[in-house]
Amino acid sequence: MNKIYGLHILPEDIIFDSTKPFFILVEGPEEASIGEQIGLRVTVINYQWIEIKAEIILLASDDYRFVEVGPLGIVSSYNPRTTDGEHQHLIYVKPISHMIVHVPIVATRIGEIEVNIVGRTQVARDIATMTIQITSDGVPVHLHTSMLLDMRNEAYLIRYLETEHHRRSHHSLSRSVQTLYFWIA
Repeated sequence: MNKIYGLHILPEDIIFDSTKPFFILVEGPEEASIGEQIGLRVTVINYQWIEIKAEIILLASDDYRFVEVGPLGIVSSYNPRTTDGEHQHLIYVKPISHMIVHVPIVATRIGEIEVNIVGRTQVARDIATMTIQITSDGVPVHLHTSMLLDMRNEAYLIRYLETEHHRRSHHSLSRSVQTLYFWIA
């Protein structure tokens, strides 16, 4: 395109390729329970015509810990061995190919956590971030709060008692049941 000559067609083709030579994609659950082992799948993609050496790095965070996988891929389900800090995994990716790396983690707190994974080669670097909502394990109890109350220091304990307040005037199972509510301010 030219202001003087207008539209011009070139006599030879110009090859233009905007494909990134290296990048990573991270897949995993959007929601998990606290203490549950979360498996993230990192896809490492090489669009170059040469084999590359890629380093996959799980960045350190206080929100999660890395699950150590033993020989033959054996992991304890209920009490896995975990470590914190940065973890690195080195792989070779064939030309115009991809590889999948599994990254097992366990969340350490309830709420929204961000998992950051870096892919690094001699040529390029890519960072992928995944947000996971961590919920508490079990079933919430909305009708009562159980507590052992010592009558000698009752006033001291009531200050730190956090109860959920519900405004129900009758029991949902039977109308003949009288419900006693007390409010703690």
